[in-house]
Amino acid sequence: MSGYDRINRRLKLGDSPEGLTDRLYYRVRTLMLPKKAKIVESHAYRKEGSLLNYGAKTGFFSHHMERRGWKVTSVEKSHEERLFSLEMFHHRMIEVPDTDSVAAMRSLTALLGRKVGPSTGTNFVGMLTLAQEMRQQQQQGSILSLLCDAGERYLPTYHDPAWVESRIGDCSAAQQRLQTLLDAPTV
Repeated sequence: MSGYDRINRRLKLGDSPEGLTDRLYYRVRTLMLPKKAKIVESHAYRKEGSLLNYGAKTGFFSHHMERRGWKVTSVEKSHEERLFSLEMFHHRMIEVPDTDSVAAMRSLTALLGRKVGPSTGTNFVGMLTLAQEMRQQQQQGSILSLLCDAGERYLPTYHDPAWVESRIGDCSAAQQRLQTLLDAPTV
């Protein structure tokens, strides 16, 4: 782990500011959370609703939005940050395995006719999971997302089947699970 990663981990996972750097980080976070909330609310044209927080990290923004009346579902790749959020805020976070992210990236690339990246795949899995839960509860509604990343920069990596097989593994089971979600009837 690099020096930067250790400092960043300590800043993110700790909740008691110690030293000048920590105090500065916590002060900036305290100032920015309401500003981020206002951006979401201005673009959503509402003050409450459902929010999918992709890349939720330690959950501070999700927690802030819940306190403002939003129903938040968080998606985070880091196991350590998901655990922190669960312990600190009792947030539910959707865990998305790398194989599912790649399978979703491939499916969405085929559906859209343009390359998307693995973060967009992760987000897509989160959206499909929420849609499945809504179907099971016979709820109607919309799920809106943005494409997180363009896929062209991943051509030599995540869009290369040999690279994926050697570093992530076989994605065929994940592809079948994803296809089941995509083929599910709407409510």
